[in-house]
Amino acid sequence: MENNTLLPYLVLAIIIAAFFLFREVMTWYWKQNKIVELLERIDSKLEVIANTDKETYDETKEQLRRLS
Repeated sequence: MENNTLLPYLVLAIIIAAFFLFREVMTWYWKQNKIVELLERIDSKLEVIANTDKETYDETKEQLRRLS
């Protein structure tokens, strides 16, 4: 009788573990983690560009080089 009460919890734990494993494999296969990282770098560079004037463009280029 004790096995019958533990069985749903065991099945649930296996399903959750399989979900996380499958998700990690799919994000690795589609390289989503790398895409997110690159998009965040692009976003930070665009913020620097958007907050500068024409006079400070040379300083901005140096900041962008450091962000890369």
